[in-house]
Amino acid sequence: MPPQLCPTCNRPPLSTTDPEDSTLTPTKCPLCNAITYCSFDCYTFDSNTHTILCNAYCTFTSKNPRPSTSHKLSLLLPSSAAKPEFIWLKTCLHAGNWESAILEDHLGPDHPESMTFSITRELSAAHPAEKRYKNLNRTLFLECRADFEDDGSMRNCCVE
Repeated sequence: MPPQLCPTCNRPPLSTTDPEDSTLTPTKCPLCNAITYCSFDCYTFDSNTHTILCNAYCTFTSKNPRPSTSHKLSLLLPSSAAKPEFIWLKTCLHAGNWESAILEDHLGPDHPESMTFSITRELSAAHPAEKRYKNLNRTLFLECRADFEDDGSMRNCCVE
């Protein structure tokens, strides 16, 4: 598994502290221990965004152990709620060693359309002056009900 990168600037966290500059000390989120920042500056910059999901993540993972290795931690944006929820999303391994999500339990049996976004491309285009978005190497998979307006299903409160 590749080393975890700082979610703010995409650099690897420093392995040692710099006695000359305390802002370069690697900082781990004290609540979830799931995120490590390369510096205190990056930790501070991301704190408002991280806090949105940190408490929910800690509560969910402490009360809901992973059911199996075929389950992936996912974020559900329910149509009936204003806040996202963590879920364990079951996946299916296919020939060729690729996985697909089993969405019926969460989005209905109508096989929602799947879209894939490159975080790097989208963030770089939206914020060309932000250097921290230049070297990201992450992909976000978004599975959604493409026909919600046509099929009578509820509008998603989490995405308005």
